[in-house]
Amino acid sequence: MTPANDFSPCVLIGTEAQVEWAERIKDQVSTEFDRVENAFLEISRRQSPLDQQDTVAIVAIVRRYRGQVLENTMAGYFIRNWQETGSQIRDMLAADVDYRAIQHARKRRSVPKTHGPGLNSRHYLGAQ
Repeated sequence: MTPANDFSPCVLIGTEAQVEWAERIKDQVSTEFDRVENAFLEISRRQSPLDQQDTVAIVAIVRRYRGQVLENTMAGYFIRNWQETGSQIRDMLAADVDYRAIQHARKRRSVPKTHGPGLNSRHYLGAQ
């Protein structure tokens, strides 16, 4: 999977100064989405097939948000909401139901299996 940079530019609506300002911000936002997506893609190269599948799904979520954000035509939207990219993409992901479901599934997979009632680790390892 390669990063998605296939979003066509849209004409921003606002005063000339707002549009100029918003275009600079929009470029920074696009770069931040690229950075986040590339980070997930890099991580996925070192993962198990199951975790890799989850990461591909997360990248799809990132791409969905990227499209929603970058297709906005109001210059004021970028000026008001995206001057500081900071943790905005991470916050969007954290609030996303699909992303939370993936994270929950990963946590369930990482919880060690129990060995049945009455078997603690000492007993299981043969300690008296």
